[in-house]
Amino acid sequence: MLSKDESQIDAFRRDNRPSTAPLTINLIKRCLKGRGGREGLELMEYVAGEVEGGLQKERKRADDDLVDGERIGLTGREECAVMGRVTQVLFRWQELENALEDMVGGAERAEEAWDVYGITNKKLFDEDRGGGLERMGVHDSSIEVCSDLYLINKITCCLALFVIQYERSVGEAEGVGMRLGVIDFLDSEVMGEMEAFVEGRKGG
Repeated sequence: MLSKDESQIDAFRRDNRPSTAPLTINLIKRCLKGRGGREGLELMEYVAGEVEGGLQKERKRADDDLVDGERIGLTGREECAVMGRVTQVLFRWQELENALEDMVGGAERAEEAWDVYGITNKKLFDEDRGGGLERMGVHDSSIEVCSDLYLINKITCCLALFVIQYERSVGEAEGVGMRLGVIDFLDSEVMGEMEAFVEGRKGG
């Protein structure tokens, strides 16, 4: 279990500041649903605009929500971390999604995969012989129509894979007070499975 200090992206942030995770995950969801056929520079500009819009709303909310007279919004370092994570996850989405599906495995885990990991792989639907997904009211595997709850599960897991696989290779960015590779938004058992999966791929 990480201490409060170890779980903070900004090494200098106060304990009463909000986590960056909910904002990051919601911005990824918004961009996934709204990106359409954008690619390359067009996608980058779209993501930057959506993230800046989200950060502006967060700043306004923080200005209106003071604790003991002090603004507790995200710090500049945290805003940079949000922008970086959203952009990187969006541009690596297919890779991260494929890795998550490889980790979850075959159709025997289809119901758990959907409920815990938000997997929307059509193959899992086709091989869902027990009908577990349909019993849960899931009838389509596309991002555009799947439940926000399950899509958030998938985004949370893909974000965690990104942090484990890429951010942790960077570690702490010395001199700027940013602590990278931090995961404070995922169940420890699921995170352990992901860490073992990533290590296994390195070994392979």
